[in-house]
Amino acid sequence: MTVYTAIYAIFASLGIAVRRKQEALFLALALLFLLFFMGTRYEVGCDFGGYLNRFENIHPYASLGEAFGKQEIAFSFLEIATRTSGLGFVSLIFSSTLIILICYWVFLRQIHNSLLVLALLFPIMMMQLGMSGLRQGIAVGFLLVAATTFMKRQRLMTALWIIIGTQFHLSAAVFLPLAFLAGRDVSLKQMIAAGLLLSPLALLLVGDRIGVYQDRYVDEIYGDQSSAGAVFRYALNIVPAALFLYFRKTVEGHFPKEYQLLLIFAIATVALAPLTVLSTFALHRLNFYVMPFTIMMAVYLIYCIPSTRDRSLALLIPIGAYGGYSVLWQLTSLHFEYCYSNYQSYLAL
Repeated sequence: MTVYTAIYAIFASLGIAVRRKQEALFLALALLFLLFFMGTRYEVGCDFGGYLNRFENIHPYASLGEAFGKQEIAFSFLEIATRTSGLGFVSLIFSSTLIILICYWVFLRQIHNSLLVLALLFPIMMMQLGMSGLRQGIAVGFLLVAATTFMKRQRLMTALWIIIGTQFHLSAAVFLPLAFLAGRDVSLKQMIAAGLLLSPLALLLVGDRIGVYQDRYVDEIYGDQSSAGAVFRYALNIVPAALFLYFRKTVEGHFPKEYQLLLIFAIATVALAPLTVLSTFALHRLNFYVMPFTIMMAVYLIYCIPSTRDRSLALLIPIGAYGGYSVLWQLTSLHFEYCYSNYQSYLAL
């Protein structure tokens, strides 16, 4: 058993065993553990070398004002501030991880059975994204914070958190229409209208990176940018999304506060289906944004089951699905072998 499988097993056990009154304490302890596990990693994660090169290429006496000439201002500011303060690369990883986990704390404290959701988030959202793609990991975190303000029907704050997320990874601009829908009863027509109204702002935020994304995700001029695991991860997303849409009235009756948010992301998840053929690399990126919400759907659907015994058995289905995916990935993926199999921490060096 790898350290990752052991962590997943412990988190999943907590998600089943811990009572609601103790949930906040155990969630805080789990996130604190992840802060040091993820935030002090050494040569772990496939983007580790790339971020290290970026960091070392920053002049030690660079001006913080240089960040405002970059595409993703907030992350560039964080990089430059860390580098010019004399702190090492581990400080950048640690501070980025801290931002991610604070965002998750805000989100998880607003939803049902947060410990089980955290367990299901670990194999992909924490390992494959949070321990590799720092910029998008932070952007996803701010989308989750935006989701909490969406549930409170706060339109401007929803837009603000998403815009902050774009300053770490511009792809988050795709979700700006979410702000338009806050406080409204969602319909397909409204979703189309929100996209038409806010897409110009999204295009402005993305700026000249549109051409890069077109080349990378559509024309693939940089070579094969496909992601073999994206379709498997999409399967983990589409199944709960489809089940949610089928049983949506039942979920609405049990969880009215979260229903509109989950409906939007269920429709968005289904809308990603053409990417399984057109561009699995684009699917790879967008999977990360919808996955926290499809995990919510899976858990919430199970808590709609009236029988406590049947509900307890049903919880083993998503636990087994994500655990099985994680074990299979660890056994077969070259990315895991090269980037994750030998976990090391700066604390042990």
